[in-house]
Amino acid sequence: MSRLAAGAAVHFQGKDYLVLGFDAAGQVQLRGENSALHVMDPGDLVGDPSFGFEGVETTPLSPQQLAWDHLKGDVRADALEREEHVQEVLTGHRLGQPDARFPGEPRAAYDGTSQRQRVSAKAAELSITTRQVSRWIQSYRAAGQHPSGLINRKAIQVSSRLGDAEVVLGDAILRLAKQRQDDSDLSFITMRDLVEKDLKARGQDTPLPSQPTFNKLIKRYAPELTHSAKRRQSDASRGKKRPFGKIVCVRPGQYVLLDITPFDVLARSEVDGHELKLSMIVAMDLYSRAIVAVRLVETEPRGVDITTLMLDIVHPVRAHPSWPTLPEDARLPYLGVPEGVMLASHEMPEGEPLLNVPPVLPESIMVDNGKVFISRELRELCLRLGTDILLARPGTGSDKAHIERLFRHIRQALAERLKSYVGPHVLARGRRVKPFHFQWELQFELIQWVARYYNHRPHDGLCHPRTPRVKLTPSEMFAFGVSHAGHLTVPLGRDAYYLALRTELRTISDTGVRIDGWQYDSAVLNDFRGQESPYLELGRRWPFKIDGRDPTVIHFQHPQTLAWHEITERDADWRSRPFQDGLADQVKVVIEERSAQTEKDPLRAVRQDMDDAYATRVAQTSKRAAQTAKQVLSGKQKQEISRREAADAQRQAMTGKTRVKKIKASAAPEAQNPDTDDHLFEVVGDEF
Repeated sequence: MSRLAAGAAVHFQGKDYLVLGFDAAGQVQLRGENSALHVMDPGDLVGDPSFGFEGVETTPLSPQQLAWDHLKGDVRADALEREEHVQEVLTGHRLGQPDARFPGEPRAAYDGTSQRQRVSAKAAELSITTRQVSRWIQSYRAAGQHPSGLINRKAIQVSSRLGDAEVVLGDAILRLAKQRQDDSDLSFITMRDLVEKDLKARGQDTPLPSQPTFNKLIKRYAPELTHSAKRRQSDASRGKKRPFGKIVCVRPGQYVLLDITPFDVLARSEVDGHELKLSMIVAMDLYSRAIVAVRLVETEPRGVDITTLMLDIVHPVRAHPSWPTLPEDARLPYLGVPEGVMLASHEMPEGEPLLNVPPVLPESIMVDNGKVFISRELRELCLRLGTDILLARPGTGSDKAHIERLFRHIRQALAERLKSYVGPHVLARGRRVKPFHFQWELQFELIQWVARYYNHRPHDGLCHPRTPRVKLTPSEMFAFGVSHAGHLTVPLGRDAYYLALRTELRTISDTGVRIDGWQYDSAVLNDFRGQESPYLELGRRWPFKIDGRDPTVIHFQHPQTLAWHEITERDADWRSRPFQDGLADQVKVVIEERSAQTEKDPLRAVRQDMDDAYATRVAQTSKRAAQTAKQVLSGKQKQEISRREAADAQRQAMTGKTRVKKIKASAAPEAQNPDTDDHLFEVVGDEF
């Protein structure tokens, strides 16, 4: 071991120096080129990776030396035993110096003899060749006198049994991986055939190993071939440059990630009860990893769904009128701003609880290249909010890796626990999975999970660089960011709000307007019922703005004053009515019973049965009327009828034609028994 003392020759940062000594302050003095004097701290000098002593070569660590502590105990014990033999050959002592555990050292064969004699003595003692002992000494010195150089190579695998053929096969496998990175998945058998064809085309007669050995080579040289095609394409899109960069966020709202994924739970429509497949839109604040907005929408989201989500990001979450009351731990923690000030700034009623989904004004949103994220509505809204739109690279999920990982966590921590869970793909779906919850119920479960669980859960990515094991929660990180970055502002005015809402065109009738199955009406619409819209191209249809988060109201702009009015739903006060909480559960039972019916129109048989019974009653009544008609006539009428019947029979005999009889109803006799058929009668005569 060399010493840093006067007269030592060292090299530092590619230059040679001579150590002159140390001054009174403990600084080392160096003389460099052109006799220039340099003064440095000894720690800085020795700690620099480029520092070294002239003429002293450093031996790089071997793989076995790096992994010495992870080797098996018997392998290390065997190497340590060999080290004792080597040390005894080199120094005469098994530990390299006298030790009380080995009395009588050095032994006669190793005391005052040459190294050649000691090598011969050790070979005779262990019954091995002198060449083997010389190899031990050479390997021990090459390993920097570390026992890792004496490891039994038969105990661990240090080389391949394929020898030089593995290099050729490895190159062929790498070529196959490069050619097939955009192709569909291949089996190991097909990959083996392709490698064999590639070697023959290049004129290389390297024999291929068995299929199990070939599979191990694939996993060693090109493990990406064992991944799915989607993952291979994603890995290829990131390139081979390492290490990856990292976006540094210093305040909440600096970067907000938006993405869409299917929600793996079936739902029922609130309007007609049919089955719904939902999509989930999530917004995550990259600084705090907090979920700042989440929405469930039917089927494929539209541009207006993304703009509505932007409202959820900027404004606090408003509870759906159908939601039950959330507990206290779901409320937004104190962020340094009084709750009343936040409610007033967002035009919310005083006393309304703020949920633990913190609002933030995003400086930039990062989205993929989907059409809904580059729609005109979103661009106009972001322009009003002063928000930049950053597009991720196509096919590169790693650009939004945080939110992609969040999707799996939501599925495992929430969706799998809900009824009607269908799994992430068809192969994971159970048999006869039927929807159970309404959409607003699933939205409630999702918001509750975010407010009560996720934003209070310690996150592995949230910690101070100097305390990496102390994990913070998204709520704690968000509150810390607000404390040093200040309260986040909100956009003034309501123009941005109405710009983000969905527009529906409806004719204003006497009962108001019907949208999505709900009926809305207000006195504000009185002057416009059945009137032409001021927009000529719309005719009698008027535009209304709909906020999907609150179906109890729609928004209407007065054409003269340009003021916005809230048009309430007729049953908006349903919660104040008795027994309404149980009614929603009863509706689900009714829907379940109807879905179990096999006939599309179960009342069709009922209607047919009613029609048949009615026709039978009419026929029976007509028959009884004919039988009892003569019973209610007077004697004179009976004589008249007999006379006419005789005249008809005579006329028929003379002409061969039958006279047509006409029936006329006359007033029934008074005071008849209603339980008899005496009130039924028939009159036949010439006067008809």
